[in-house]
Amino acid sequence: MSQQQLSSLWQPVRSHHSFYSGGAVRYCEHAGVLVCQHSGSVVGVDLSTARPLFTLQAEGDDVLTFDVWGDGKRAGEVGVIGACRSLLIRHWSAAKDKTGGGWTSTLIRSWRGHDSYISAMCVSPKGTHVATGATDATVRVWDISGGFCTHNFTGHDNGVDLVRFHPSRQVVFSADSGGHIRIWDLHQNRQYGVLEGHLSSIASLDFHHPSPQTSGSALYLVTAARDRTILVWQEHTQPLTYRRAKDIPTYELNEAAVAMPTRAPPQKPPKSRRRGKREHVDGGENEGGGEEHGWVMEGVEETEWVVVSVGDGGTLKLWNPTKATCVKEVPGGHASGGAMTHLLRLDARHLLTVGQDLNVIVWSWPHLAPVKQLMAHCGEILACRLMVPLKPHTSPSPLSQQLDHIHCVCVTNDEQAKIMNLGSFDVTPLVGHTTIVWTVAVAPDVRWLATGGKDGEVRLWSVDVEGGGVKAACVAVLTGHGGPVNALAFPPKLGSDGKNIGDTLRLVSVSDDQTLKVWALPLKDVQARAGGSGAGPLKVSRAALSVVAHQKAVNDVAIAPNNQVAATAGRDKEIKYYSFPECRLLGVSRGHRKTVWNICFSPVDRVLASASGDGTARIWNLKDYTCVKTFQGHESPHGVLRVSFLSGGLQIMTCGTDGLVKLWNVRTTECNATFDQHEDKVWCMDLREDVMVTGGADSKIVIWRDDTEEEAEQKREEASEAALQETRLQTLEQQGRTLEALLIAVQLNRTAQARRLLEKEATRRLTANIQRAQHTAINRHRATQDESEAPPRRPADQDMADGTGGDEDEPMADQPAGPEADGGTESAGLRSMLQEMIREWPSHDIATFLEMLGEWSTNAKAAGLASAITNQILLAFTPDFLIKVPGFPQFASTYLSYVSRHKQRMEALIQKTFLLDLITGSDGPPLSGARGAERRGEVGESARTVAAMRFI
Repeated sequence: MSQQQLSSLWQPVRSHHSFYSGGAVRYCEHAGVLVCQHSGSVVGVDLSTARPLFTLQAEGDDVLTFDVWGDGKRAGEVGVIGACRSLLIRHWSAAKDKTGGGWTSTLIRSWRGHDSYISAMCVSPKGTHVATGATDATVRVWDISGGFCTHNFTGHDNGVDLVRFHPSRQVVFSADSGGHIRIWDLHQNRQYGVLEGHLSSIASLDFHHPSPQTSGSALYLVTAARDRTILVWQEHTQPLTYRRAKDIPTYELNEAAVAMPTRAPPQKPPKSRRRGKREHVDGGENEGGGEEHGWVMEGVEETEWVVVSVGDGGTLKLWNPTKATCVKEVPGGHASGGAMTHLLRLDARHLLTVGQDLNVIVWSWPHLAPVKQLMAHCGEILACRLMVPLKPHTSPSPLSQQLDHIHCVCVTNDEQAKIMNLGSFDVTPLVGHTTIVWTVAVAPDVRWLATGGKDGEVRLWSVDVEGGGVKAACVAVLTGHGGPVNALAFPPKLGSDGKNIGDTLRLVSVSDDQTLKVWALPLKDVQARAGGSGAGPLKVSRAALSVVAHQKAVNDVAIAPNNQVAATAGRDKEIKYYSFPECRLLGVSRGHRKTVWNICFSPVDRVLASASGDGTARIWNLKDYTCVKTFQGHESPHGVLRVSFLSGGLQIMTCGTDGLVKLWNVRTTECNATFDQHEDKVWCMDLREDVMVTGGADSKIVIWRDDTEEEAEQKREEASEAALQETRLQTLEQQGRTLEALLIAVQLNRTAQARRLLEKEATRRLTANIQRAQHTAINRHRATQDESEAPPRRPADQDMADGTGGDEDEPMADQPAGPEADGGTESAGLRSMLQEMIREWPSHDIATFLEMLGEWSTNAKAAGLASAITNQILLAFTPDFLIKVPGFPQFASTYLSYVSRHKQRMEALIQKTFLLDLITGSDGPPLSGARGAERRGEVGESARTVAAMRFI
């Protein structure tokens, strides 16, 4: 294009927000759905895409705990049963629509549960019963289909923390906070026994059958408690007893333990795979490969299974259940100290962990390699940067059509920055900082990124996002700041080959310590570490240059597109400019009344944009450092947090603490558009071509697409269609097909033209009736004259001539009788035609027509017409249909309020008509002149309206 097109419309195309806030986590293998607690509700999530599928909640009644099972024979059905704060137990069913468009959820039933809060739930293997344990130390078993209690067990001395069904027997296990495990026999409705061995509350209970296909093989029970031990119990069947087989000290507070096989399960024939059981989790390394058939884990060759445990140590530990030794330990990868709170067995090849950071990691088995990580709880999104090269986009398709292959680095309020895929929302954490990460910067060639945090460190990472996967490694650790690092920036200008200029990698950082630092790293050293030399990160404790930039903390830093000027923004309300990389002060911009949060150089002009806490964004001239433009529009007293140029520097985008994103015209300082998708502060924003990403304090990340061209194309198509409709409307009107033209006028939303068409049709029919009546009267008059001139006849002859045969008088053949005498035939025809035509209209056209009628009802001259047509609409449709028409309740309210007023006005006019008798009987002068003409015009207008009312 010869001229840069201004942007006008940005649409959200994808979003990611928290779906877990702590509590129970369950996985339904039947449907491939992860179900989590979130803010008093239950949310089902597609594990492969992190997309929420359904939300189950009761208004004003939080869900305390829940369990799930595969509900129904068809894939895509999930049964959820939850215990609520109101002491009710609720049973929901969630299922995928048959059309595949989404999920629907239904509350099946609810019933009264325990007399105190339910703290544990478990559904039986067949999904017919649910066991519940409460804080009142009771255990109950319920029939799910009937909602009634089948068993009530008492015997615990403390509140029940956990309940589990035996995988093959009619037996329920329950554990209390004192470490006692009680076994309940459902057949005999009594306590079967008590397992004692733990000294603290039981965190998890799992079963393992080493050889299910072998009759007589022993079943094992694995219990993990917060007394830092795992106990392995062996089951004996006759009678049913459990022998304490092994004590495993873990030296950490256990949160969960599961039993996993050390040998590959028998492979299913290909036929069963073709039956359509879909893969719910992406495969990891060598997953499903034939080379792994019959694998045996190293270190546990003598046993068929191991115990995997997680706790506050931050690692996954594998234990040999026969020797009570740890055979493998894998870092968990979670933030918030790495502690893990949940461990789930998804299937024979996958595990799932939930950390104290409330995020989810899926692990492959037996490699224990992370194959997927999801931000289940985002916290506040503090910073985000699109990982898109600054070089011009050369692909024939827009960037917005490649979202599945685009990555974004996000910073939340924890110690890990995360690289997120915008298609699957899978994340790769950058582990290294010890405290919260504040900021992130991406190099223009997207091979490097830098993170800075509250720990005062700057970490440089090598990144490779090609080929679908993400590989990241810390290559340098830069120390020297005396406070949190608030902002980072790479020089944006690259060489002609699209790589870094020279043999030095430069980076600038600013901090709460009021300094601006320039770091110069040997490119060879960082490249060697990026290549996996094993030397570890490069340690740099001193910057190449350091200057005191502001009198208070420095909030942001930016480098000009030509790599010659660096600008800083501080809490002292100033913007300062330095030569780069010499850091020589060039000038200062003053004018903001509060903290300057963000700055951005124009990609074309020698200007800089700034965002401030005073609620304004400003543009500054780099020649004399004065303010040339001010943008005001974010709601006071909210501040502007981020600003960015777009459209070749002709527009800017801002976001603020009011949760709004605004688009501005630089030349006119007018706000072109406002976008509202966040419910709290919008902390961060980044733009690349036709893609924008925003994140806020509402734990929500929104991906936007520039739909300006699509909107323009749609407007052109609508204009072309409107022109065709206009031509057709004129043609139909000329042909006298008024009612067909009415539909087009409604579709074009031509209120005045629709009214004119109706009045014209009614007037035409009234004129035709008047002419017919005049013709009938003339014929009758002529017949009367002919009869008076004819010679007298005898009565009998007269009867024969009349064809009456002497019978009683009957109406003449050409004399209308009944309603037809005053045009009733034409009126009835118009009414029936109008009703039949409106019945064929789509509901949205009926809604538009109702809006027109509502507008006419406010006008005294058109109110009668609106009333008459409304009567026909009410006769044409049933009330059930009209209630579903968009806007009908609003129309009915407006119409009824104005009808009462028009009724009062008409009654007053009728009373005044009695004066006509007096006027017609008097000898007063007639109306003449201008006043008479004006009066006749009003009478003519009223006549047209009355005609329309009469003939509809």
